[in-house]
Amino acid sequence: MTDYITILGSCRQTSIESLLPTSQILCEMNFPHYSKEILQQIKYLKYKDIPTEYTRHCFRTNIIYNIVLNDDTYAALKQQFENTTFFLIEIASRIAYKWNGVYLHHIAEEDKYHFDDRANIVKEDLTDEEIEQDIIQIKNELYPKPFIIISHFATYKTGKRYELICLIERICHKMNIPFINQMDVVAQHPDIQMIENEPILAHYTLNGHHIIGDIMLNKINEVKRQNAKPKLYQVYYTSPEKVKKHTFHGFGDFIRGTIHLYQRYKNELDLKVNFSNHYLSRLFLCNNHLTIEECENANYLFDGFYNFLEYTHVFTNCFEVCEIDDDCRDFIITNCLTPTISFERKITEHKTALGIENGTAYSVIHIRLNDDETFDENRYLRILDIIGKIHTDTEPNNRLLLIASNDVYSKVIDLPYILKTNLKPGHVGLDTITFEQCENTMVEFMLMTTCNKIYQLSVYGWGSGFSDTIHKIYKIPIEKYAI
Repeated sequence: MTDYITILGSCRQTSIESLLPTSQILCEMNFPHYSKEILQQIKYLKYKDIPTEYTRHCFRTNIIYNIVLNDDTYAALKQQFENTTFFLIEIASRIAYKWNGVYLHHIAEEDKYHFDDRANIVKEDLTDEEIEQDIIQIKNELYPKPFIIISHFATYKTGKRYELICLIERICHKMNIPFINQMDVVAQHPDIQMIENEPILAHYTLNGHHIIGDIMLNKINEVKRQNAKPKLYQVYYTSPEKVKKHTFHGFGDFIRGTIHLYQRYKNELDLKVNFSNHYLSRLFLCNNHLTIEECENANYLFDGFYNFLEYTHVFTNCFEVCEIDDDCRDFIITNCLTPTISFERKITEHKTALGIENGTAYSVIHIRLNDDETFDENRYLRILDIIGKIHTDTEPNNRLLLIASNDVYSKVIDLPYILKTNLKPGHVGLDTITFEQCENTMVEFMLMTTCNKIYQLSVYGWGSGFSDTIHKIYKIPIEKYAI
């Protein structure tokens, strides 16, 4: 089947028009420049969620001709959007133009288009966090259709535009989103005039269009080859129905099962790790998207050696097949444990508050208790005795951070050499967990990933999937105690 392309960007992507059929959405509707404008346009084409009169000021074509986007035109553009098999998206600016709750194309503020409420356009720079979240939402709204993100040019390796290009490239790399850096493409062809000689670099020459068109086509074909590989989704999702049918499974179970699937099938299929409908997706980058229905219908497979190739959507907590190698570690960190920009800053804030930033040596005492633990004097004394011995054996300049699955004992432990986060964690496998509890739990998880040793105190003979996961993935030494 021949691809049908929609460009959500600028004339710099029209290079593809000579190579593949392309919708008229770009020229008949809008040349979006910033991430919120692109996301708004996608949502409008899906849901028609902007008042008709406002379309006169939102979209470039409507601004130029001072017309609203009427029902017939909308229906035709929506049909083209739905027929699209591949999207090309250029994020060229971080400047947003907001008016009455909608985002405008930047020419709305130009005098010659006579918009009589220009004074109320709010112009602001989008933050790194906002751009990252917009890209996540763009991915979710376009699901399951593929897309490529493309940068603008930057004349110099400095300044706001260059910094934006670097930011988008980092986000795409973290989220495994195909990316084309137009600045790099131009730099790779110094003997060819790719860009028109203009005061502001904006347009390709014929040679430039030819070169970038071939690069786009090759990238599209590369994505299609990857997408042709059979997929298996490891789905982490909680709901009352799932908990009722299958009991709940912790974060360690989720990571362990993902390791199992990766080890068995890394050469046979494209393993997708999905937590897009769990609170975790607000903390870590989920590189794909599923509907609630797909999550609800995932097959829960435990306590056996299954042929997972018979399924498309599963959740398993099966143990790893063999020792974990560095390729597996990289896969888990990339697909399960890459913090969003905002969560990364939250982790840094906690490290600063605890005084363990900038390479400070610290170890973690991790206490794994029963989920319904109540205070037991003998267990409390046992914990204190172990902590005292750990402190005696610890180097004087090594801090000790106490983390526990609940605060039954940690809230009453008050020792001068013990650091505490004072966060209220929760079991991320329960449907009753709040976002705050999930965030607190994962802050403590990430604090453990950069310590120099874990002292695991557990009520269970097998220890703790939580701290065992950190030991395996981040190669943190671990010393275990039964309590």
